[in-house]
Order: sequence, then C-alpha cells, then structure tokens
Amino acid sequence: MSLRTHKDIVILGAGPAGMSAALFLAQQGIPCTIIERKTFPRSKTCGDALSGKVFDVLKQIDTNILQEFSRSANAIGCWGIKFIAPNGTEASIPFQQAFNTHPGTLPSGFIMKRVHFDHYLYEKCLQSNLITLKTETEYTEVQRTGIGYQILTSYGEMIDTKLILCADGAQSKFAREQGQIHMEAEHFSGSIRGYFKNVSGFEKGNFIELYFLKGVLPGYFWIFPLPNGEANIGLGLRSDYISKDKVNLKKLLYEIIESHPEIRQRLQGAEMVGTLEGFGIPLGSKVRKISGDHFMLLGDAASLVDPFTGEGIGNAVFSGKIAAKIAQEALSQFKFEASFLNSYDQAIYKQLGDELKLGRKLQNLSVYPWLMNFMIGKARNNTEFKRTLTAMFENVDLRAKFRDPRFYLKLLFNKA
Repeated sequence: MSLRTHKDIVILGAGPAGMSAALFLAQQGIPCTIIERKTFPRSKTCGDALSGKVFDVLKQIDTNILQEFSRSANAIGCWGIKFIAPNGTEASIPFQQAFNTHPGTLPSGFIMKRVHFDHYLYEKCLQSNLITLKTETEYTEVQRTGIGYQILTSYGEMIDTKLILCADGAQSKFAREQGQIHMEAEHFSGSIRGYFKNVSGFEKGNFIELYFLKGVLPGYFWIFPLPNGEANIGLGLRSDYISKDKVNLKKLLYEIIESHPEIRQRLQGAEMVGTLEGFGIPLGSKVRKISGDHFMLLGDAASLVDPFTGEGIGNAVFSGKIAAKIAQEALSQFKFEASFLNSYDQAIYKQLGDELKLGRKLQNLSVYPWLMNFMIGKARNNTEFKRTLTAMFENVDLRAKFRDPRFYLKLLFNKA
C-alpha cells in the first residue's frame, strides 16, 4: 500500500529557484516539501557567475551572506565585466559601485561553482524545521484533483497538495505537461562548458569575460575565473542558429581555443579538469503564462534567463521570492485558481519584463558583427551604456529608463 500524505505546498526541484522559495516560505512560518531527484552535493552545468541580483535577493533571507561568501574558499569576488567585440575591441566595465578591492570592501557579485552554491542553499534549507527535503526522489506522475494535485513519487508515496511550485529546470516534465511550456529554438540556447586550470591573463578584480565572436552570434564565448586557479570556459549559441548552421558546439569551442590568438595564448599551459558538459538555456525572450490552477513555474522552468547576458540564477531566486509571497496570499485566502495566481505572472514581468525585452533586442542586434563592434566601442566611452550593461548583472531597476526616449538617445550619442 502506498503511503499517502497531504502537504499544502510542494516544490519540485532543489535548485536556486526552489530552495529560495522554500527559504522565503519558512521566513513566513509556512512549511513546504521539496522533491529533488538528485542527492547533495551535486554538480550543475552552468556558467557559475553569481550576479549582484542573486545577493540582493538572498540578503533578505540572511543579511550575512556577502560576508559568508567573501570568507568562503569556494568563491571569489567579481568586480566587473570585460566585453570583447568581433574585431577585438575591448571594454572593461566595473560594476556600478566603485571598483575597489581594498580589504574590507565587499563585491556585489561572486563566482562559485554550482556544486558549492547549491549546496550552500541546501544546508540553509536543512537548518529549517519547516522545510522537508526529499532527495533522490522523482515525481513519476502528477494528476489534477479536486483540491489541487496528487503527486506519485519514485518511492511509491502519494502526496496531495494544494499548490505546486515547479522549479525543476529547463527540462521540467511538469512545466511541459501542465504549464504547456515547450522548447522553441528561437527562444532557447544550447551551451557547453568545461573547467580548466592554469589559465593566464585575468584582470585584477576577477572580471568575467564575454567574447562576441563570429560563429557564436547570437551568443558568446566566455571565460570566468574561479577559485583555486581554475576557470569556467564555455560558449552558448541560440538553438535556431545551431540547427540552421548544423553547429557542433564541442568542435566550435575547441576551434576558438586553437584559432583565437589571445585565447590560444592564455590557454597555452592550461589543462582541462573533467570533461565538457552541455546544457540548455530557456530564454526569457517572450512573455509566457507561468502560472495556472494550483501551480506556479519558477526559474528555468518558467524560462526566465536573460537572452543577452545569460543571467539566470538572479532571476531564478527572484522568482522564488515572489512565488513564496503569492503562495502565502493564496493560503491565507484559500485561493489557488489561475485567476488569483496570475498575480505571480504580473509581479515577475513587472520587475523583469523590460530587462528581458532589452536582452532580446540586444540579442537580435548581436547577430551582426559590425553592430557588436559599434556597441562595444561605444561602451568604452559612453557612461550610460556602461551603466546599462553592468546593471543587467546587478539588481538595478531599469524600468523607468527604458520608458524614457531620451535614454536611447544617450545610449547612441553621449560619450560622457
């Protein structure tokens, strides 16, 4: 006989979106159960950069998080971004706060392997008696019921729940079947990454590096520094271009490493650690319905990755925070229908919508190498452009700017 239980809220997936939602629920005194198919610590294929947006959200759970990361041997502070155009033009742009690596000054962002970042959140969840973590557990079947959903797990447990927070990533079965979120090549990116040691030439301040190269547009090749002398090196390209040009991402990555003069020089004494890993990125380049009767979609399951920057973790933890707020309201008013939970969609796109639209526009512009040369050239001297690009990696509200026509004139013509 199957064990049958009732849980008000079940979270599918223990990634940044799911665990941040659980932690915000616990902060409100609301219990939840997380179902995660893997065990911890577990690796996750990613670029490993944690933007200021990540920490601005998580500081609302733990005010000491920046101090904890600055002391961690598994994280390094990141002070800015380096953009490299197809013609080799470089623009190194510090984040909005003054670029200062003086002892005691904390950066707004960090770089940390996902195996360590996710485990950090996992341990935070373990500290709460309101969060039940069911790891090494899969949901094998999900059915609608009169009160919400019934979930059958790989251990034969039946869980009846009023509300599902679906946060199990880009390949989510629930998001596909219940949320009708399907992979569309124009709104999806294929990526590949590897870990390397002994990579040389990093700038002071551990700037992340984005190379907009012919053959990887719309997309980019990246080099992100990591602790212990390692680097995360990879590339991403929109899936419709991968299909159209029959691109082999692994072959393309090696071709760039071998043929690009600067990259080849920096990797001369480098050695790959482990193997190359591929992963899909669901882009937030169109507005989707991300809630319905008795459910909300979070993070990658809701396709919230910035189309231009590839920023996904910040938007994921933000969606977790908003989902927890709407879940609390749903429980208190006993309203779980789609019309009520639509306030989640509204809150997400109110905050992230203009930013995602700009990311889509920049992604479309990045198809043209000459235009990327122009934009990155402008970024060297145009203060407004610098602030806009770095703000996309921080938790800076750009909505008012995007609605002011003068903002676009400043981007194109101002030098100061």
